[in-house]
Amino acid sequence: MNWTRLSCVLSIGCFTALLFTSVMMNQSWMRGDMTITGGILTGMLVLAFLLWTAIFADIAWYKPAESHTWFSLFMTYIMVKLTFMFGKRQLAKFNRECQDIVGTQEKLLKTILKGKFGTVYAHDHNFADIKSREDFTKIHPLTTYTHYEKYFERAIHGEKNVTTTKKIDWALLTSGTTGKNKKFPVNMMEYSRSNNQMNMMYQYVFASELPKLKRLIRHSFVIVPPEVQAAESGLPMGSVGAAATSYKSVMKCMVTPIEVFEIHTEAEALYIHLLFALREKTIEMISVLFPMTARTFFQILEEQWEQLCEDIRLGRINPELQISLEIRQKISKYLTPLPSRAAELGAIFQHGFRDIVPRVWPKCAYVYMASTGVFKPCAGTVKELYLGGVLDAYPVYGCTESVLGVNIWPDNTTRYAFACGCVFFEFIPQDQFEKQCPQTLFLDQIQVGGVYEVVLTNVTGLYRYRLGDVIRVVGFHHQNPVMEVQYRLGMLLNVCFEKTPENVFCDAVEKAVKQLEDVRLVDYTTSENVHVEKIWGETTKKKYYFLFLEVETSDGGNVQLTDDQKCMFDKSLCDNYEIYNNLRLQDSIQAMVVYQVKRGTFQQLKHTMLSANPQSTYFQFKLPRVLRKDAFLAFLLDQNY
Repeated sequence: MNWTRLSCVLSIGCFTALLFTSVMMNQSWMRGDMTITGGILTGMLVLAFLLWTAIFADIAWYKPAESHTWFSLFMTYIMVKLTFMFGKRQLAKFNRECQDIVGTQEKLLKTILKGKFGTVYAHDHNFADIKSREDFTKIHPLTTYTHYEKYFERAIHGEKNVTTTKKIDWALLTSGTTGKNKKFPVNMMEYSRSNNQMNMMYQYVFASELPKLKRLIRHSFVIVPPEVQAAESGLPMGSVGAAATSYKSVMKCMVTPIEVFEIHTEAEALYIHLLFALREKTIEMISVLFPMTARTFFQILEEQWEQLCEDIRLGRINPELQISLEIRQKISKYLTPLPSRAAELGAIFQHGFRDIVPRVWPKCAYVYMASTGVFKPCAGTVKELYLGGVLDAYPVYGCTESVLGVNIWPDNTTRYAFACGCVFFEFIPQDQFEKQCPQTLFLDQIQVGGVYEVVLTNVTGLYRYRLGDVIRVVGFHHQNPVMEVQYRLGMLLNVCFEKTPENVFCDAVEKAVKQLEDVRLVDYTTSENVHVEKIWGETTKKKYYFLFLEVETSDGGNVQLTDDQKCMFDKSLCDNYEIYNNLRLQDSIQAMVVYQVKRGTFQQLKHTMLSANPQSTYFQFKLPRVLRKDAFLAFLLDQNY
């Protein structure tokens, strides 16, 4: 339906009715035959016509997508107006907070602690004795997840007032990629408040800076949520993504029908997401969250574009797709034949898939995708192959535990200002990482150029919690530090006390690949030689790194690296990390072994790792850049190219 034209017609109709009602009201008044009640009712009618005239005119100005339903059109319109109204207000509030960082953080800490009075945890940890942030650091210890397990288990099993006085209505699960899932019992309204504030603020900033976002066109929310589990108490448990899909009124505004989120297998879910996204030409934002999902999403497009075009032409779902009959029937009701769109897409795909996003969705303003830290290599490949200059951004930096920062600079999407009004922050300096009882700094005490581990206290029951994320301060927004994500503490290579950080190694790999002609990085992981030799049943006194590397040609073909090319990776790390270089010169560390694996290996590794933990999810999967588990290393060793 042409909503722009219809909105113009309705606006004109309402305005005409407004004029007619006003004239009739005036004539009745002049004749003296209008009662007070009639006057009030007629006045209300005039105001109603005036309001609807303004609304329909405003909707027409936004040029809504033709694929909207009445519900999705008005819900999207309401969300856009609320974003501009509250987003602008939230940005002003955030700027005020950033101008008084000490006052903001002290006030927040008192609010958090006061809100937990009456809980078992507050009683056990003497919250009543804490009067200042200095008292807090003296009375409450630094913590990790194990500190909370007994409290969280009690809360998950239904005991009240353990970690919060509010009702626990969800248990958030971490990815469990490398081990056991962590469980965080939360009140979702309390948990979501800070996320919503940051989301509205960045959406307002991005909409102000990116003209393509100032329209009522569609979003594609690409996610493969896991099945929601239940604790013995009946409490639902799942990832942040699973919780997000429970907001049905918001999900109904997306281009993908809400029933698609009932599919929990990656290949099938992504195929359906593609089917609906391709049908819609006017998409302004594609949210894939993680670049590994994006890569698989576009690979399915490359491999199955003919089948997708056929499904779009016929208005159906591929009969061979492995989904249940019930879900197939639910989704099929949204499909109608679109032969002209199928023909248009077929012509586009005939010219290849490089820079495919702006060619298929010319109004797409940005792709919501993480591109820092562990995600950097895969994100770089997605940007190079598919985005064609379309902005990629991950405006809210956070994790399962908490929101941490927000990006308000669309021209520099890897930097974040700390969410100083939502989380109380402390920081462990780099030279204290290994200490048993490290000293912490407050948010107003960290310096540009400093590298720190993030320690957080938030409203959902974490206090002085060592997150394990390492950041570098790169500037300030007023008094609020601005940071870039560096690496996870556990992701350090170490054979001779050199502690090579994940981000340093990643940069070295990328630089080496750029020196190779017609070679593109697919993915990689690393390990220390002691773990590989254990699998081989060998023991040596040598110390070196293993780099498991998957590469391909620029057009997606096979490529065999020569020994000289493999040596470039060790040289690149020497150039990138002085400590490693010095140890190499002293022969304390031997040259890195580059172990090239077959194409598709890391995709298979993902499935292997996920199958090892039934509670892990495709949606949250993050490939560890340092791998030490025997089973996964043995799998990689079997994939020699």
